[in-house]
Amino acid sequence: DNGAGTNNDENQNGQGSHSFHSSSSPSSSMLRILCLHDANSNASELSEHLDAFAHRLFQNHGIDLVFVNSPLLARSTDSTSAKAASPVLQDPKCAPRVWWEEKVCTEESVGNDGDSDVVSSA
Repeated sequence: DNGAGTNNDENQNGQGSHSFHSSSSPSSSMLRILCLHDANSNASELSEHLDAFAHRLFQNHGIDLVFVNSPLLARSTDSTSAKAASPVLQDPKCAPRVWWEEKVCTEESVGNDGDSDVVSSA
């Protein structure tokens, strides 16, 4: 152990932050960097992936990496269904997450309803 503890703040929806500084209240001089995971991942996965780097940053420079979960659970797709079936992912904080939902536009849904991004010149 390198002396840097992990501070986890968790809410009921599986959202939370993971931090590598050792005290519960950050020093005003401490630099904290927000780390956001990619789609179909979560804060825990990113934290594990960057663990050694985060500890070195904290020890050598006093920089604290803070990992947060996105607000939305990922919808199950072929690529995420294997992850979602895992018993480890029964915990919402470990489930695949996304930052926004993509709206799929079909040819039928794209029409001249006034929301068009195309402006015609007359």
